[in-house]
Amino acid sequence: MYKYGMESLILQRGMPYQDAGMPAQPKAPPCLTPRSRSNFFSLPVCKWPLLFLAGIIFAGMVLSGCAEKSPDAEVHIQTARAFMEKNEVESAVAEYRHAIQADPNNDTALFELAEAYVILNQLNTAIRYYNLSAQANPDSIAPHLRLAQIYLQTEQLLEARSQVAAVLKISPDDINARHILSGIQILERDLGAAIDTLEKAAEIAR
Repeated sequence: MYKYGMESLILQRGMPYQDAGMPAQPKAPPCLTPRSRSNFFSLPVCKWPLLFLAGIIFAGMVLSGCAEKSPDAEVHIQTARAFMEKNEVESAVAEYRHAIQADPNNDTALFELAEAYVILNQLNTAIRYYNLSAQANPDSIAPHLRLAQIYLQTEQLLEARSQVAAVLKISPDDINARHILSGIQILERDLGAAIDTLEKAAEIAR
């Protein structure tokens, strides 16, 4: 919903949408509504590996400062990823849990387990593990961005703002956080602030 609001705001200021620093937005599933927690990310089975691998790439780009990992945990993580590639999500969950038993503070295992629970439409559990991943690695912005996205989709705007603030505290120029913030501002009907946020994101992207 807010994607189209942002596009129109940009066009009102005479900026081409493609040049405003905005990444391509994935098309939401037809069943997704702002408050439909149970249907969030309800993609067809064939799309699960793509969603999961995108999450892994995303996490690898933004996770930093991680402590040395347990070798046993890493074995379970690799096994879990293999299960995910075969759409065996519940088997992957079991392997991630084994990884966390071997290394309770393994932020990668915690984050990827949260991603798996999103695919299973268990959002409350996913939120729990995103939070644990953030606690295990305070320098990581990945879990905060994921939480902000979930809270924005479900219109929990205070929670979404809190997660955006956490990202910007770690990485003040993070463009994704500013895009989410503009979405929050549009839902709050603060269009002037949304325009300012998008212009700042475009400035950073240049």
